[in-house]
Formats: sequence, structure tokens, C-alpha cells
Amino acid sequence: MKCLKGTSICPEHDTSTDPTFCEYTRKLCVTCVKAGDTVTIRVQSDNIPSHCVYAVYQPEEYTMDWSATWLPAVADSLVAANNVMDQGGVDGLLCNYANNTAEATIPAASNYVQNEGY
Repeated sequence: MKCLKGTSICPEHDTSTDPTFCEYTRKLCVTCVKAGDTVTIRVQSDNIPSHCVYAVYQPEEYTMDWSATWLPAVADSLVAANNVMDQGGVDGLLCNYANNTAEATIPAASNYVQNEGY
């Protein structure tokens, strides 16, 4: 990734020697495993974005590692439980701080496991 210094915020591990650009490599590994009729997806990342960051705070590198069932039945999801039918309703549920927890937003049917990180 290459971003213009001064207009974007560079991650801590900027490897550029050019004073006008920051350059960095993000880490992302996505693995899918099929067992019977169930597909499990595992995502491992360093949390560094795949785009230049225009914000006040510098992106911080930390390990994210989670897995879940791919496309599970979602009858127990927050969206289904509230009978939401449009994007505005979904935004209202998911952007509400009180609902913004793994327990509230991730359906139990997804078998979500946080292996590392937060």
C-alpha cells in the first residue's frame, strides 16, 4: 500500500524512505474448509486497512483471528428477531451502541469463534 504523507495517516510500520509517501504491507489470510455440508471461514489479519487512512488516529496493528460458519441459517439474528426489512432498519440496529456486541449481532448459528485478538 502506498499513501501520500500529510494527507493520510501512516501505520507504525511505514517502510518508505520517501518523505512524501508512506508504504506498508497489510496481512490478510482467509481460509475456507468444508466438512460435510458446513463451510467454515477463518480470517486472520493484522487489522491494517487496505486503503489510505484519512483520520486523526494512526492505524494500529493487532492480531485478529476468527472463524465462523459460512452463510448459516440466521433465524436467531438481531435483524431477523426485529423483522427488519430495509437498509435503514439494519443500520439502526447495528449502529446502535447497545446492540454493538458480538452476542447481539452475531447469530449463534454462525458458530463464531474468536481465536485471537479482540
